[in-house]
Amino acid sequence: MFKSSNTPSNYLNSQSKDKYLMLRYIVRQVENGTGLTLTELKKQYSEERLFAIALKHVTTTKKALCTALNIPIEAGCRYKRTLEKDGNLVQSIDKVICPLTKRRAYLISTNPREFGRLLKSKKRINEINSKPELTNSAPLVFPLPDPYNVYGFPPHLIIAELKRVGFTGTLHNEVEL
Repeated sequence: MFKSSNTPSNYLNSQSKDKYLMLRYIVRQVENGTGLTLTELKKQYSEERLFAIALKHVTTTKKALCTALNIPIEAGCRYKRTLEKDGNLVQSIDKVICPLTKRRAYLISTNPREFGRLLKSKKRINEINSKPELTNSAPLVFPLPDPYNVYGFPPHLIIAELKRVGFTGTLHNEVEL
């Protein structure tokens, strides 16, 4: 006989239970960070503002956040782009395994304390460390196309962030740090 209960333990397999728990974790992090329940947050803020507030309290993939907050993915894409253009959201350089889809995706955050970590490329650091001819005196060259980089940030914001995290070297457009 088929059970029609909405509780996860009745109809979800173990992988789905993991996804459910992960989504509940994201919601709890947002609720604990704001001191409000998700229902209260949805009443008080627009979807776009809720998206930004949630990313201050949890760093995750866009799909996981949108699913946890019940925001349409298409709307999440628009909100992400708006926040990126304003310089309020950073996307990771490296892809990670999305906890929801199990596919490679970028982490996103609006928490300025996370920006430095997300902008550091583990792959690039490993490449630099594996080249013995590079020393501390050799300038590192990172591409910085004009007028905006691939993440939509103005160069002055990127330069300020690189200085903040202690980067030294030369950028592609000859900006010395």
